[in-house]
Amino acid sequence: MKRKKIILFSIVLVLVLGTICYFGTYYHAEESVNQFLVTSDLVQVKMIPEGYYFDGPGTSSAIIFYPGAKVEETAYAPMLFKLAEEGVDTFLLSMPFHIAFFGENKVKTIMEQYAYDDYYLMGHSLRRGSCFETCF
Repeated sequence: MKRKKIILFSIVLVLVLGTICYFGTYYHAEESVNQFLVTSDLVQVKMIPEGYYFDGPGTSSAIIFYPGAKVEETAYAPMLFKLAEEGVDTFLLSMPFHIAFFGENKVKTIMEQYAYDDYYLMGHSLRRGSCFETCF
């Protein structure tokens, strides 16, 4: 009986440590992206509870961007900053453990807090937001 407990404990320990390692490792953004996380003459960059908000000169359209799985969200800042400069405000979502599965309904929260005529979802992930079907 003691041997079975040791084997079961070992299996559980390996699974727990494997899970921690998997969710604890991700692709980091380069230092150069930090220049796109500060406000400029055209784009105001704000940290919001859901991630980052790039508020450019546009007022009618917004992009909500889901980052790739296991990728630091700030890696997408240069692209979204440039879109905001061109007149489409952008939201860059931060995901727990860098996996969209754990950050469901962030799209719905943003759409409830901000008033745009048109919203566009962009990005890639292991799973799209569960709000996709109900928000549109």
